[in-house]
Amino acid sequence: MKVILLQNVKDLGRTGEIKDVADGYARNFLFLRKLAAPANAGIVTAMQSKKDNKVKQEERAKETAMEMVEKLKKIKIEIRAKSDEKGTLFAAVGDNQILEELKKRGYKLTEKQIKISEPIKKMGEHEVGVDLGFGLETKVKVKVVRLVTK
Repeated sequence: MKVILLQNVKDLGRTGEIKDVADGYARNFLFLRKLAAPANAGIVTAMQSKKDNKVKQEERAKETAMEMVEKLKKIKIEIRAKSDEKGTLFAAVGDNQILEELKKRGYKLTEKQIKISEPIKKMGEHEVGVDLGFGLETKVKVKVVRLVTK
């Protein structure tokens, strides 16, 4: 019997694949657990439509990420931090501070996407990596300046 998999099934296949299985296996296991459905024209068309929509969404997400890479290359973030006279910071600048500054500018990123190669413990300009998925990475310039308190 030909079935279309509605979910991944171990040792059988992945979602959306059409497989030829024994009638009893299909009726007594796959259909009961809603892991598969009979492969008729309507279901095959619906699954293909779902797959096409998913591909389109991924393409749009990749295009958005590519646009964001170009925008992030051009920006420079300024972070104010307490430091001594020599320029050594009292506390390292972390990914959450960088993320907060990026969010203020309208970028929707997560802490996992910010890649700091080594802790920022000195004032000055630094480059911080941003991983946007799809194999797209860029660098953001971060300038750490002294926080002046009066």
